[in-house]
Amino acid sequence: MSMIDEKTRRFAANSIFPSFFCTVLGLVLSQAGAVQLHGSWGLHVFLGMPGLTLSGLLLFRARVHWTAADAGRPSRNTHVLGWYLLLLATGICIGILFSAGSVALLYLAAALMYLVPWTKIPVCRARFVVSAVAIHTGTLASIGICGLTVTPLYLMVTASALFIPPMFLQLLVLASLDRGYRIGEPDLTHKPELDAHVPLPLQS
Repeated sequence: MSMIDEKTRRFAANSIFPSFFCTVLGLVLSQAGAVQLHGSWGLHVFLGMPGLTLSGLLLFRARVHWTAADAGRPSRNTHVLGWYLLLLATGICIGILFSAGSVALLYLAAALMYLVPWTKIPVCRARFVVSAVAIHTGTLASIGICGLTVTPLYLMVTASALFIPPMFLQLLVLASLDRGYRIGEPDLTHKPELDAHVPLPLQS
């Protein structure tokens, strides 16, 4: 019997989307801080490597654990546009919180994102990257419109903190999921023929 239950597996898979959002946002903020400091290309590379590495790992895990079957893809209608507008509005709200200089509210918003069932949202489930682009666009557009007046130290601290939840939850993903697990196909990880303790049928 597996020590990791189905709820833990689904939470781990669901956490990939908000983890990717936090990682990319942290990557952008760290680069913005380097620009404000007039840093060299070496500083940009140094600050960018953690975010690039983590975002790459998360994209790989999303490809492994998220389904994009034709049956699960949303149809081309107004409901799809509505979901994307909702993602865009969510990003705008997060950008406003960041532009207001409230670190606590920004972290609260990031924490609440892990409670949203992203795997049950049709566009997120079928088009992971496009959905991520939509919410990131709203966040960055909101920051650009409101103006980026925070200090480089604020950017660095915020970026570093945004990397922490994805790092720990990436460990949960690696510990609880495997290449045979897919959203909506949980039985693939519980094939009885793969369990060593299952006795072989008796020969007649």
